[in-house]
Amino acid sequence: MAQDCHISHLVSIPWYKSLDTGIPTAKMQQNRCIEHARLLNVQGTTRKSVPVDEPLTAFITAIRTPGTPENAAIETITGPLPMRMTEAAALSTLLSLGKDVVADAMAYNSYVADAASPSDEDREYDQWSRERRVRRDSQWA
Repeated sequence: MAQDCHISHLVSIPWYKSLDTGIPTAKMQQNRCIEHARLLNVQGTTRKSVPVDEPLTAFITAIRTPGTPENAAIETITGPLPMRMTEAAALSTLLSLGKDVVADAMAYNSYVADAASPSDEDREYDQWSRERRVRRDSQWA
């Protein structure tokens, strides 16, 4: 990730520069690039305009507020949240969790469909099992 980060947009940040020379060091650049990528969430991320109603806005505010039940619930699922989480980050977290729930539901539906329609192998095993039972029962009759 550090290779993708260019120094041109980092030099303007004063604490990034070395205290001795005022010139960015390689380690400082790497750390700042990592921080920059974290702040942007992931390179390639795009921002979208999303309509948000009042109940969702209140929920997002509760997620962002440390100590609330909503914040604790999200932290239980995702791990610790930043102390100063932006509304965009909270909304992104909710979308990510929603995406995971939908993916789980899709997998469940796929498993249910697979179980409902037996494969050729399942039919062959059932036939073999029935024939075996018939042979076994005929031996004891």
